[in-house]
Amino acid sequence: MIVAGIGCRRGATAEAVLDAVKTAAEGARTALADIGFLASVEDKSDELGILTVAHELGLSLRFYDLESLRAENRRVVTRSPVTLARYGIGSIAEAAALAAVGPHGQLMTARFMNDQAACALAWKEDE
Repeated sequence: MIVAGIGCRRGATAEAVLDAVKTAAEGARTALADIGFLASVEDKSDELGILTVAHELGLSLRFYDLESLRAENRRVVTRSPVTLARYGIGSIAEAAALAAVGPHGQLMTARFMNDQAACALAWKEDE
C-alpha cells in the first residue's frame, strides 16, 4: 500500500496540491493509480485544495492528530524550520504518510514541495 502524505499552506489550490502529488509520484517512479489514499494533519481537514484532489483522484482521506504525527517525527527526514516551530514536526507530509502506513512502513520519498503544498509517499507491504 502506498500513501501520499500532504502538507499545505492555508488556501492552497487544488492545482498546487495535485502538482505536489504528481511530483512525488514521479520521484518515486510510481503511478498515481498506485496511491491508496491521502493523509494529512487534522487541522487541514477543511482545506479545499486537498479535498478537491482527493475527489478528483477518487481517493479517500485520512487525517491524523498532532500527537500521532509527532510520534513519527524521528522517522521524518525533512526539517522545515517553519513546520518545526508551528507543529513540532519536521514535515507534515512525511509524518502523515508514515503515520498512515504504521511502524512497519517506510518513506518512499522525502517531501516534494512547491510554493503552496508538499507531498511525501510512504509504503508498507499489503497484509
